[in-house]
Amino acid sequence: GGAISALALYGIEAGEAAGAVQVRAREDQPLLNETVISRSRADILRATASRYSPASPCEKLADVRKDGRKHLFIGKPCDVAGANRLLERDPALKDAVALTISIFCAGTPSTAATRELLDGMGVNPDAKIESMRYRGQGWPGRMTVQFRTVDSNASQSESVSYAKGWGDVLQKHTQWRCRLCADHLGEHADLSIGDPWYRPIGKDEPGDSLIVVRTERGRRMLQAAVEAGYLAV
Repeated sequence: GGAISALALYGIEAGEAAGAVQVRAREDQPLLNETVISRSRADILRATASRYSPASPCEKLADVRKDGRKHLFIGKPCDVAGANRLLERDPALKDAVALTISIFCAGTPSTAATRELLDGMGVNPDAKIESMRYRGQGWPGRMTVQFRTVDSNASQSESVSYAKGWGDVLQKHTQWRCRLCADHLGEHADLSIGDPWYRPIGKDEPGDSLIVVRTERGRRMLQAAVEAGYLAV
């Protein structure tokens, strides 16, 4: 449904935050992630959609502290919980984090899981990967890889359904720590946002988001974004 992207966009364009800490695919190695501080609409659009592979958004908290201006922090439940522990010990950093947003999370698959997914799609291990999207173009959309073939260097794409990609491959490779996790819904965040899987999903639906308000500052930010037209709830 794009609710996290919309909230990040509102925060930056409304002047509530100088940037948003979030994760996106690395340009040079699209199977890997990188943590960035988005500061524009273009930055946020480049970081849309979930990444079902290892990510570490807390690594940018040092940059947020150094900057000193207000920022949004977007991460998995464990990332937000860890960030909050640090905020309790560091008043300067606490002042620099305006809002925390957690995705819903069922565990982080390894990079090897993505490679197994590509192998199942018939992608040559030596092919040059141009992009890897785990969702999109519908709700939840298909898992799609764009790559250049080994023999002719032609650009080609392969895809698999979300249900098959997650259910048959990725979820088998989640970290052991994730299997013991007691917080899949981001209880330590100001806002927790994820998919409302409560009904069959149509093929071309634009999608919805379920937003759980956990703090008053989360409520204020959400209401302000709705009033400004960034979200319909």
